[in-house]
Amino acid sequence: MVRGAPKKNEEEELPRNDELNILTAIWKWVTELFFPNEHIKTGVARGDPKKPEELELLIKDYPYAVDGLEIWTAIKEWVTDYCAIYYADGDGAVAGDSELQAWWSEVRNVGHGDLRDAPWWPAMDSVDDLVETCATIIWLGSAYHSAVSFGQYGYNGFVPNRPTITSGEMPADAKAVVTEAEFLGRITPKTEAFGLMALTMNPPVKPGEPLMGERPDTERWTSEQRAAKALLEFNAKLDAVAEAVKKRNADGALRNRNGPVEVPYTLLAPRADPAAPHVGGIPNSIAV
Repeated sequence: MVRGAPKKNEEEELPRNDELNILTAIWKWVTELFFPNEHIKTGVARGDPKKPEELELLIKDYPYAVDGLEIWTAIKEWVTDYCAIYYADGDGAVAGDSELQAWWSEVRNVGHGDLRDAPWWPAMDSVDDLVETCATIIWLGSAYHSAVSFGQYGYNGFVPNRPTITSGEMPADAKAVVTEAEFLGRITPKTEAFGLMALTMNPPVKPGEPLMGERPDTERWTSEQRAAKALLEFNAKLDAVAEAVKKRNADGALRNRNGPVEVPYTLLAPRADPAAPHVGGIPNSIAV
């Protein structure tokens, strides 16, 4: 499933050399986006990041953190169960898997050769390293992408609401009356604004599109019954998260679930709403 801007907006979509250099300079390995670490680092949660089911969220009415933690926990449990099947002999099996080690060497030394010596790389010599890495990759390519992308048009599609640039002198008097023409003349120009609007139009999940954990071809995918069973359990956990999201969105005491505009937070609802298929649903995988 390829999601991105129309071809005519490729110049806005695709970064230029300078942008890539900047991104490379600030890039950190996915441990920076490992869900528990992200929230512990920002002071939103506390506890052992290795035990997400025990993590304490310090802001209870924080939809992204609350819904995301439940999804992250389900993902990690699924990856743990799956890896336990094929690496039952423990850390030695991971360290001795030549194909896995070749892949990890390529990721580190070829894909990110300029950062190969950075101290934050997992050694990939234990089941724990494998589980954390795979869980984070799955999280980034599914739930995290949904949370970041699918709300962009609603929040940012009207560029005057969120201009990307302000040029010209600001009024010296904070109470000065500014005309609409003066305001529009100082923010993102019209042509660039249209391009930015197009970038925010990430299409929602389409009816029938496989959602996270769904595999209509399970029998073709694997003959390993333990893996198939683990996948069914993962789906059941995501179904439970979807129901929990609905209940939280209906709880009037949780003011941030709907906000002043009374639009429920569904960006991390794992399942689409049958009454409104374009609302909710996390794609099984994405590519931009």
